[in-house]
Amino acid sequence: MPETTKTTENAGTTKDIVISGTGVYTPPHSLSNDELVAGYNAHVNQWNADHADEISAGTVAAKELSSTEFIEKASGIKNRYLMEASGLTEPERMYPYLSDMAEDKITKTPVQVKMALAAAEKALAQAGIAGNDIDLVIISSSVWERFVPSMATELQQILGAKGFAFDMAMGCSSATFGMSTAYDAVHSGMANKALVVTAEYISPLLAYEDRDGHFIFGDAAVAMVLEREDECSSEHAFRIKSRKLFTEFSTNIVAGFGSRLMVERDRIDDPDQRFRQNGRAVFKELLPR
Repeated sequence: MPETTKTTENAGTTKDIVISGTGVYTPPHSLSNDELVAGYNAHVNQWNADHADEISAGTVAAKELSSTEFIEKASGIKNRYLMEASGLTEPERMYPYLSDMAEDKITKTPVQVKMALAAAEKALAQAGIAGNDIDLVIISSSVWERFVPSMATELQQILGAKGFAFDMAMGCSSATFGMSTAYDAVHSGMANKALVVTAEYISPLLAYEDRDGHFIFGDAAVAMVLEREDECSSEHAFRIKSRKLFTEFSTNIVAGFGSRLMVERDRIDDPDQRFRQNGRAVFKELLPR
């Protein structure tokens, strides 16, 4: 462990927990703002033309065009990486075609688990340990491709990890909450070495017809290994010095999909089931925090 990460206070004690390895998985496809805007604006022009009478009568509001400048000013985003990029810029479709990776008919392994695995392998390699050294696996993400069985238990099986595994979620802070939960487990002795993966497969959930939200997310996975400092052999370790968790309820970011959707089948096309945000309100809520 580099000297720059050490302090004399409590150095080398079993109370010190470190992140000994990290890994990132970036999807194979990318989509620029120019490409995204071209598809969205074509959709808007077509939609406004189809609803011209209602717009003229004032019963329906016309959709606004977007621009690369608007997206960059609102978010700073210039490009996003996606598991599936085709289809979501087609004016008549506006949602992605699922790739072969998503159509695994043999193992039925979710795309999200495959993303998690790719990031996890890099984190394990950097930590200098194998999958069977891990005895806690957490997949902590905002949204889920599958609820039952737990995706973390599938990743645990693939890696040959011991102990226990579970899924958890806390919106955009999922990685932070996963790390804190793993810290507590290792600190208490419930686990010796923990793997925390945040695999965000959000692109299928976006409402690409929505000007304020269609640009905001891509797909990616990150992983980290947590262990006691006195057992760590990695040269890339960072000590976790302190933690603080904070939550506050808000409906300015919503993804309403859930178990009822299978029953309320007439709502499958309801845009409220997909990701929605009130961007200006979100900014005002988050900035003071």
